[in-house]
Amino acid sequence: MKKTLILLIIPLVLLSCTSVLKKDLMLVGMRDLPLQAIKENPDFYKGKLFILGGMVANTKFSEEGSVIEAAYVPVDERGNFSSTKPTNTRFLAVLSKDKGLIDPLIYHQGKEVTLAGRFIEMRKDKIEQMEYNYPVFSIEEIYAWEEKAENTNYATPMYPSWYYPYWGGYPYWGYDYYRSPVVIIKKGKKNK
Repeated sequence: MKKTLILLIIPLVLLSCTSVLKKDLMLVGMRDLPLQAIKENPDFYKGKLFILGGMVANTKFSEEGSVIEAAYVPVDERGNFSSTKPTNTRFLAVLSKDKGLIDPLIYHQGKEVTLAGRFIEMRKDKIEQMEYNYPVFSIEEIYAWEEKAENTNYATPMYPSWYYPYWGGYPYWGYDYYRSPVVIIKKGKKNK
């Protein structure tokens, strides 16, 4: 019995330690550098590999291929987000036509991604009406994170554990035992 339990736990431990991108990319790619440093000295970083986290702002097609505009989020050594909040820095990630397609339905606004990309250039474009100078990366590999599920935990009642739902005012108070309070609105004529 103990051997079976150990054999079940070992793969789980090994899988939890893996990175989201290929190991060789994770070892070579820079991930601790703020994008502001690239903006200040773009010639020095040209052609270098970066591991970037991002929250997609926009995905579109262009002459060069698929282009993702994303708000930068730092990642750890496995490619997981170090922070849940994106920074105020945006970047562009380009996947050339010969490497494939990035579908805007999958990589939609708000989608979280981790990618390995080589720095190409700085490019001026607009965020709505404001001109912005983007660092541009050529995508080597990209990982799209699963959508976060809404909290649908109905197991925790809003009443104390000693309260039985049939004692007292339930359901007449306008509460649903497994959800938040229900607001009951009566429609009627307005008095003038």
